[in-house]
Amino acid sequence: MSGVKGSKWGQTKYTYEFCKEESLKYITWSQMRKENECLQDAIRRNGWRDDLCGHMVESYGNEFKRCIYACFFPDNSVYVGLTFSVIDRERRRRAKGDTVTKYAEETGQPYELKQMTDYVDVVDAKRLEGVYVEKFKNEGYIILNKAKTGGLGAMSKEWTIEKCREEVKKYKSRTEVHDGNYSCWKFAKKSGVLDETFPDTKQKQSVGWGWWTEERIVEEAKKYEISYHFKRAGGGAYSKAKKLGILGKLFPKKP
Repeated sequence: MSGVKGSKWGQTKYTYEFCKEESLKYITWSQMRKENECLQDAIRRNGWRDDLCGHMVESYGNEFKRCIYACFFPDNSVYVGLTFSVIDRERRRRAKGDTVTKYAEETGQPYELKQMTDYVDVVDAKRLEGVYVEKFKNEGYIILNKAKTGGLGAMSKEWTIEKCREEVKKYKSRTEVHDGNYSCWKFAKKSGVLDETFPDTKQKQSVGWGWWTEERIVEEAKKYEISYHFKRAGGGAYSKAKKLGILGKLFPKKP
């Protein structure tokens, strides 16, 4: 595939096909960041996250997409639902009156939540919820669902410019927004909120190496406590510093 951007360390093996195969080894985006930052960096730089990471449980739907999940109990009971986010659904399990939480407290049993499908169109999700209920019935499970299946579940946050601006203010860089709240990052990028909030980053990404003199690099590096942060947000300044061999001077190793 032509035009593929390598990872920030310059490796060129990170093709679409390679990243697709490797990404399947990880269950969550945060796990990939922790165990293979080069892979994650290549996926992010090439805009492949939606294509390659849809299987991850941190994936989010929206007002148009849902996935099917099921909560399994040791006594062969199961609850089937649909949600825009498995992660968010589990966080909201503590709500008063929640069927799964109530059953767990009454019986003293733990449960295991599993994502049964990818995020699909709402119409398909509503149909699939009923399909899975019937499937589990036929397999001998005790169905905990009280309401008729086919509801939409909780709606996702609808990003507006103002809501997005408030959320983005919680982060120090574009990268932090991307990793901390991906749905917000997508909206912020499309709406221009990212450029509005982090104008210096945009400038750093656009200027050439010739602009980064050693004096300017030194001033830029002062903004970061460690070289890792400089590497993540310093843009061309970090690359030029590495080329000039002055990283050691900018961030001397502690004894």
